[in-house]
Amino acid sequence: MIGITGSKHMGNYWSVDLRHYLLPNGKPVPLSPRGERLFNYWAEIVSQATQYDDPTTLHCRRRPGRRPCGTLLTIFFDIDTNDVIWFCSRCHDEGRISGWEDTFWDNDALSPDSLS
Repeated sequence: MIGITGSKHMGNYWSVDLRHYLLPNGKPVPLSPRGERLFNYWAEIVSQATQYDDPTTLHCRRRPGRRPCGTLLTIFFDIDTNDVIWFCSRCHDEGRISGWEDTFWDNDALSPDSLS
């Protein structure tokens, strides 16, 4: 099943290539309100993942039974592909984000090591 263009959604699993949602200048493409909420969520996951020394503060967006899940996400990197992986231990929302490198939300570009 295709969610918003460029992402595959299967149950509670998302496979996202962030580049599919970016214009050549790096800004997000115009999206529907739902698409914009999802994109912002994925962008925040990337932002948190690339703040390597900071703990995760992002809560799950899902609303099982129309009630907010609110559990802190677990976010890490796939060591083989460098994709950002996330999951919620409570409601099992999960996914992988590729194409995040060198985007606005890639905080690695701001690290002291990358500036030298």
